[in-house]
Amino acid sequence: MSKSVVFALGGTGGHIIPAQVTAEQLSAEDPNLSIQFVGHQVKRSKLIDHSRFDTYEVSSASFVWKKPFQIPHALWNISRGIWQAYNFLKQRKPQLVVGFGSYHSCPVLVAAVM
Repeated sequence: MSKSVVFALGGTGGHIIPAQVTAEQLSAEDPNLSIQFVGHQVKRSKLIDHSRFDTYEVSSASFVWKKPFQIPHALWNISRGIWQAYNFLKQRKPQLVVGFGSYHSCPVLVAAVM
């Protein structure tokens, strides 16, 4: 059974680049390590080397306090993302979940704690 690590992150370079550098280093140290990038809009990212690392999408949202009518929709997307991440983590059973910031990593990290 290979070891598995999940990186929770958002879809921007400020989160993806440090995660990918860390993933490359871990992969160099253990070529059998399975690494997944999990977060909102990670499948579309051109910054991720999709030939080397698996990606999995989960729903997420941010709160815009100046637009309170959007908060219920944001709560729905965050809740849905936690459920998606929980099911993914339950199936994969990673040994480690690492957060690389952004509110988009929140559903994965909450699911990991659960």
